[in-house]
Amino acid sequence: MTAIENLIPQRAPMIMIDDLVVASADKAVTKYRVKKNNVFLTDNGYFNESGLVENIAQTAAAQAGYMAHVNGISPAVGFIAAINALEVYDLPCVNSTVETTVTVTNRVFDVVIIEGTVEQNEKLLCRCKMKIFIKPG
Repeated sequence: MTAIENLIPQRAPMIMIDDLVVASADKAVTKYRVKKNNVFLTDNGYFNESGLVENIAQTAAAQAGYMAHVNGISPAVGFIAAINALEVYDLPCVNSTVETTVTVTNRVFDVVIIEGTVEQNEKLLCRCKMKIFIKPG
């Protein structure tokens, strides 16, 4: 796959994904190893809820960026418009690796609706639905 920095607008230290493992028009899977200098760590070394949500959003951005790359166009800029049904069951600690899956469930005009999950060793840590506004080019 293409380097993450070529697919998403975020730059260090805000990058919350390492590898794009699967990408298609309607699905993406990424992996991320939680780093000790991550800006979303709790005082006791856990990747917090905001970090999990950002990880889901960046997975969606990587999917869109990859599809733009495949189609030879510039990636559009997206903004989180809404987060619904957020459920956090557990937080991963530093040096653990999470796998995030995003599935596009609908596209309505300039809004993409996704469902995202974050897992560690097949254990569900977090899930949510997200509406992402795509800025018209």
